[in-house]
Amino acid sequence: MSQVRRERGWAVSTATVVEGILNLISRNPKQDSYKMGGTLSYEGKDRSALLSGPADSRPLRQLYISMSDDIIYTGIQNFFVAVNTILWTNVNPDAYIRKTVGIQALFDVAQRLIGEMVGRKDFRLTQFEERIRPAGQIDFADRFFQTSGTGRQRIRNCLELALRLKNLNEIRSDQDEYRRLVGL
Repeated sequence: MSQVRRERGWAVSTATVVEGILNLISRNPKQDSYKMGGTLSYEGKDRSALLSGPADSRPLRQLYISMSDDIIYTGIQNFFVAVNTILWTNVNPDAYIRKTVGIQALFDVAQRLIGEMVGRKDFRLTQFEERIRPAGQIDFADRFFQTSGTGRQRIRNCLELALRLKNLNEIRSDQDEYRRLVGL
């Protein structure tokens, strides 16, 4: 593992990725698992049990319930292929966008972008690239970012500002830093 980290600059846990994917499907994965309960079949647990109960507006929820796993996979894969092309390739290996806080912030933003794509029924890679491209000029190795909850929020804010998912007036502090980093 340490050899991979040295060569590629990555140190993100599988748990971070699993949690990010689960959050695209469910507000409460443990409760959903309990609700599905029952016996396992070749297809897995019976997801129709998730139709009852409180509404859950996670972007991939309905696709999950309808067992459209191939579409879910394509959407998540295309999101991260676009991220790789635009935000991870040819950047400083120490950039925070390539660390756990960056991956968490990317999954936060994926909630909204994948939601848009579900609404349009269009998970093509070119659509994700087009949406993510405006964030390509942000220097995620900048001193403003850090490995903490604050760092995650700052990365998410920069991404949301660049992708026009948020306005600067919605951010209470450090507006000059956001202007500088996003080029507003």
